[in-house]
Amino acid sequence: MIRPFDLILGASLGLLAGVLFHRTFYGAWRWGFALLGPFRPTELHAKPNHVAGRTAVRALLASLSAAVTVSATWLALSLPFRALVVVWRQFALGWVTTFLLAALVVSLRRRKDAA
Repeated sequence: MIRPFDLILGASLGLLAGVLFHRTFYGAWRWGFALLGPFRPTELHAKPNHVAGRTAVRALLASLSAAVTVSATWLALSLPFRALVVVWRQFALGWVTTFLLAALVVSLRRRKDAA
């Protein structure tokens, strides 16, 4: 039995998360990358086929902070509504589908605005 409320709730929260995703992901990525401070000369002028240790740590911190932020956004917009949802699969289907569509539209729009 399909419950329209589950799909509508999932779609509306997925739309909100899709719009927030772009800002939170890139903000967390920039914050994690800048956490170690300004670049050192060894990072800016690395030898061929060599990656500075701080550069690798910067990438790791950026990935970790972005993953934590996205996970927190995902959980904050889905778990509190679990009591209202009868069929979680329908809620998740609406959530994920609308999230991906909204994130795609926002990223394409921003790409077009940047060009």
